[in-house]
Parts: sequence; C-alpha cells; structure tokens
Amino acid sequence: MNAADVMLAEPGTAQSESMADENVPDAPPVLSFDYARVVEALAGTPHMLTIAAQLAAMLRARIGSGGLAPNQPIPGEATLMRQYGVAWETARKAVRALVAEGLVYVVQGRGVYVAARD
Repeated sequence: MNAADVMLAEPGTAQSESMADENVPDAPPVLSFDYARVVEALAGTPHMLTIAAQLAAMLRARIGSGGLAPNQPIPGEATLMRQYGVAWETARKAVRALVAEGLVYVVQGRGVYVAARD
C-alpha cells in the first residue's frame, strides 16, 4: 500500500493498520465538519486523490460551509498535523493549494486567513 492508496479520514475515525498508528493521540473532532459533504463535493473518487488534496478538500468544505469564516485564521500547519495525523509537508501542500485557489491568503508572520467572499 502506498500513500496514494490511503484515504484521509475525519479525525478520530481512522482505524490503525500498524503499531505506529497506535502511538498517535486521538485528535478532538472538528465541530461543524461533515466529511460526507466533502466526498459529495469531490469530482472523481476520493481514494484517487493525494492526502494533501484530500486535506485541502476538507478545508475547502469548511470554508464553503462557513465553518472557517472570512478574514479569520485557518488552523496552522502544526494543528493540521495533529488533528489529521499528516506530515508537515502534506499540511503545507494543502494550504498552498488553497492559497493558489484564492480561498485563503498569507499574512507574513501572522498566519493564513480565509479570503473574503465576493
């Protein structure tokens, strides 16, 4: 199994497949987040997406639903790493994808914020 075959699950719902997974503490659930809505919104099948693309889709859904409000910060990379059990580079790629789409913007030294909707 490679990284592209792994489906990123909502925090706290993933089942461990190895001893390493058992050492990862359970992250608190993200209130107002519905993973089923992300799956519905994705074009194609989610298991064909990279972990970073899946994380970006989940954040995109939270922004679209208002769970992450305009001009408010999104969770930092360290928080995303803890909540979703992903690597730093995966969290960074997901955030960069949202920046490239114009959904979020970076304030140097302060963080990443949700862009105002037009």
